[in-house]
Amino acid sequence: AAITVMFSHTPIFIPSSSHYYEREYYNHTYGLLEDVEWNDDNFDFIETAVMSGFMRSYENEDGSEYFDKDGLVTRADLALTLYIMGDYQTSAKNTDIIDIADCENEAIIQKVVDNGIMFVDSDGYFYPNQTVSANEAIEILERLEGNL
Repeated sequence: AAITVMFSHTPIFIPSSSHYYEREYYNHTYGLLEDVEWNDDNFDFIETAVMSGFMRSYENEDGSEYFDKDGLVTRADLALTLYIMGDYQTSAKNTDIIDIADCENEAIIQKVVDNGIMFVDSDGYFYPNQTVSANEAIEILERLEGNL
């Protein structure tokens, strides 16, 4: 979350109205992630990334929200974040990607690959469930830099 917010130069989100909690919000309400305490070092970055739509929160069976801050980011997760940050359109290029047919965001992965932000290997595999390290994410974000 911190890398995404800092790289995109997104201002830290802070509710500006004393009436903020008097209504319900679609998708996420600031400050209600169960696994992210207000004094967490990454609280501002996580809340800003979720409020901006760059990253998603999840819902427990009881309806409460959580971020899964200790979870790992997959290539499919990163593709979604990059797409939202860059808002890519369909490209004339149409890369054959073998392993994304069962992905929730197949079209988004296709657009991110076709726009040259993420790549497939020489056999056409994207590996959507493979985790991404912070260094890999930064390398990919640097490719995106001119498109923000």
